[in-house]
Amino acid sequence: MVRQLIIFISLLIPLLGYSQTYNVEKLPYTGDGDMYAATYFQNKLVVCSNKKNDINKTVIDISDKETINLYIISYRNGDSISSFAESIRTNYNDGPLSFNQKGTEFVVSKNLNSKDDQNKKDDLNIQNQLGLFWYSIDSLNIKLISALPFNSDVYNCSHPTLSSNGKVLYFSSNMPGGFGGIDIWKSEQLNGVWGIPENLGKTINSDGNELFPSIIDDFLYFSSNRDEFGGLDLYRCNISLSDQNSTVLPAPINSKYDDFAPISKNNFNSGYFSSNRSGEDRIYKFEPNFPEFTNCDSLKATYFCYEFHENSEPEILANNPVIHRWRINNEVIDGESIEYCFPSVGQYEVFLDVIDPVFKQTYTDQSYFFIDIQNEIQPYITSKDIVLQNESFTLSAKDTYLPNVEIKDYYWIIDDEPVFKGMATTYSFIDQGNHIIKLGVIDTAGNKYCVFKTVYCRERFKEIKYLNTTNKKLNDTTNLCYRIEAYRSKDKLNPDSNIYKKLSTNDNFMVKYLEKEDSFVYLIGKWDDANEARSASSEMKNNNDSLKLILRSLKPEKYKFNEKFVLNSFRFDANSSILTKTAYKELNELVELLESHPNTISQINAYTDNLGSSRAKLKVSIKRAEIIKKYFIDKGIHEKRIIAKGFGGQDPIESNSTGIGRQLNRRIEIIIKD
Repeated sequence: MVRQLIIFISLLIPLLGYSQTYNVEKLPYTGDGDMYAATYFQNKLVVCSNKKNDINKTVIDISDKETINLYIISYRNGDSISSFAESIRTNYNDGPLSFNQKGTEFVVSKNLNSKDDQNKKDDLNIQNQLGLFWYSIDSLNIKLISALPFNSDVYNCSHPTLSSNGKVLYFSSNMPGGFGGIDIWKSEQLNGVWGIPENLGKTINSDGNELFPSIIDDFLYFSSNRDEFGGLDLYRCNISLSDQNSTVLPAPINSKYDDFAPISKNNFNSGYFSSNRSGEDRIYKFEPNFPEFTNCDSLKATYFCYEFHENSEPEILANNPVIHRWRINNEVIDGESIEYCFPSVGQYEVFLDVIDPVFKQTYTDQSYFFIDIQNEIQPYITSKDIVLQNESFTLSAKDTYLPNVEIKDYYWIIDDEPVFKGMATTYSFIDQGNHIIKLGVIDTAGNKYCVFKTVYCRERFKEIKYLNTTNKKLNDTTNLCYRIEAYRSKDKLNPDSNIYKKLSTNDNFMVKYLEKEDSFVYLIGKWDDANEARSASSEMKNNNDSLKLILRSLKPEKYKFNEKFVLNSFRFDANSSILTKTAYKELNELVELLESHPNTISQINAYTDNLGSSRAKLKVSIKRAEIIKKYFIDKGIHEKRIIAKGFGGQDPIESNSTGIGRQLNRRIEIIIKD
């Protein structure tokens, strides 16, 4: 049976492989009515339900059930239920809805004619179509931005699903121009205006009904009544391939009943979906079948950094000033005691020469150390130690070191829940605090190995600083920011070295050359209030006594991250792509910024005036953006870190009726994304 369009949405995440088997369990719920179509919001779920509401008067729809409203339930307990957003509630069908990744905006499906004094069930069947409405949200303070412009009283628009940045909307509709009863469409948002919907075409839509669209990376998931298993079934399609056919998902996710609206935070390895397989619409939890791993060891770090002290020196120099010169890994370093980080595993020799500067006499090999650095024999978890709430991060087992072991499978268990089978995946935490990540490995002989580590999830908008400082009060200085020097070297580290890889996983990682000290310093963290660092440093010290980090005060960068700014020196003549001489100074400043912040991405947006054909202007703008991209690449910035886009005469900032206005519209805008 094809379910009514008015009641569903799903937020689907790509399924990586169909060889996985799952355990499926119904989420606890003892209330009346149906519950389905969950979506993640903060650390809870927002669901659709027609449960009886004693607070708000509701009406009975054409299926003789109460109309749909939105509720919040706890993350793992369906019995803890409360109303979501009373300010947008009507007496008619509210929901489903979809949030952007930040949770600052959502699009919701509602009846277009939701008059409070209507209470006849026939009213919902007469010129009362479903439409989509766009809202902003801040701590449940909700404000309507606009009704979407393609809503209509002659067809339905529902099942909204926003892309992570909130700029692309996928939805289901029976508007004219489709291939069947209900098709999947998309609309793109530009400057606060949603564009004309585009049908996704024959490779996705059929002569049946396609519902519940969701897009993650290159994959689209949706439900359709093509009768593979029975009722509504779930499908996926790679939309980056124009001729890619849709593939039905396996059991037990699909069944002979209606199966719809799955969500997941880890590439569909575990999560929730909705089904009426028990006779009522309910939310089900799914997770993979995993072997049991017990008595796991804590992950052991491989130490690459050592401190060296002189053991002895010639007696004749005991009371004389001398120079201690270390020869280590083809480097020469002066100092009575030094710290040194080796680039990788291996065997190293360290020699100390003592130099008498008065008589210019060198006493060689006064101390000698042999260092044998080997990886710990263990499965290895490569990940950040601290992550942001609701932000994806990578988990990898690629550095696992189990010599003479033929590995069959890798298993990831997070907070005692199995989530993924394979070498690498991405994950995100909804809840703040410490989380236990366990990696289990099984070899071809059936032997098991496992380790675990703790990852701390912090609030997205609250900066945590990592320092090792004294209790001396730190005074803020105007126009300064504070960073942590975690490492320094005379020569710039190779990005493939272990120490560089380790440092670069930290938030706000930065490389800076200090000319006065003739050294490269590797900085992590960034904040404005230096006093905050003291309390954070105590916390970090308690967790890791080996940290020796230095707080540095630096002038803030000229350009702000994640904000659009116009490059004032980039003014082009009409239809020209030639840079002026003044542009190169600003370009070189940007190159230095990108070199200092190797984890950033630069987006170059080029615009023109509106004189001439739009196609020609678009080509000119693209060429301008590509010229700047090439300059960055020639200066050593990797091409994957540069996005170049041309927009022609779109979005003018001044009137094109004057020469000055047209010149200002011929501009380059940059966004440095950290």
